[in-house]
Amino acid sequence: MDKTVIFGGSGNLGLHIIKNLACESPSHSEIDITNYSELSSSSILDNATTIIHAAGYIDYEGCEKDPQKCLDVNVIGTYNLVKLCRARSIKLVYISSDNVFDGLSKKYFPGSPLCPKNVYGLSKASSEFMVRTLNNYLVIRAPFLRTEKFIYENAFVDQFTVRQYVDKAAKDIVECIGKNLSGIKHISGKYQSVYDLAKQTKSTVGKAKTPKALKDILPMELNLVDSPNKGI
Repeated sequence: MDKTVIFGGSGNLGLHIIKNLACESPSHSEIDITNYSELSSSSILDNATTIIHAAGYIDYEGCEKDPQKCLDVNVIGTYNLVKLCRARSIKLVYISSDNVFDGLSKKYFPGSPLCPKNVYGLSKASSEFMVRTLNNYLVIRAPFLRTEKFIYENAFVDQFTVRQYVDKAAKDIVECIGKNLSGIKHISGKYQSVYDLAKQTKSTVGKAKTPKALKDILPMELNLVDSPNKGI
């Protein structure tokens, strides 16, 4: 029987994936993916046929302040999983990010050149390249908000995105995995401002502009489409 193991199962996305997909979810205390010896010796991974890698350090500003921590968690952890999957012929599903792009192009396709603007994006792009050395892999770029409803008072009117709410993104990711796809896949919602996205679940949300500190490191327009016939 197929056996799927997910890393990052305690995060918002991971929890929603587990709701829709039968898989084992070891905690960080059970397996530290930055420790290859610990990873390779764990019995939890015995007979695994697919590993979903949804773990990582996702604080954009934190990554800028402490790039080494970002690399230790996001890159070293991925390197170890790639090494393990190659040795055991396990399929690796890597949950990447739209931040592998800089937001300066009108559209980004699965095969578009990677051009990160921030340290977090650099760590995800580096990890993508490593994953792509495997014979059996799926890289999923699925921008999402980490809640099912917008929880903040204000939303940015000057950031444009194809993010979905986490519950919808997780369902689409599971559906994609179920089709046994390989290569690179974009999963995205409607291209719109973060404000318009927020209004879908919070009618009282206010308008705000992105602070300069964030604007300096975040791509402001990320329109990911899965094929030339989709998107605007």
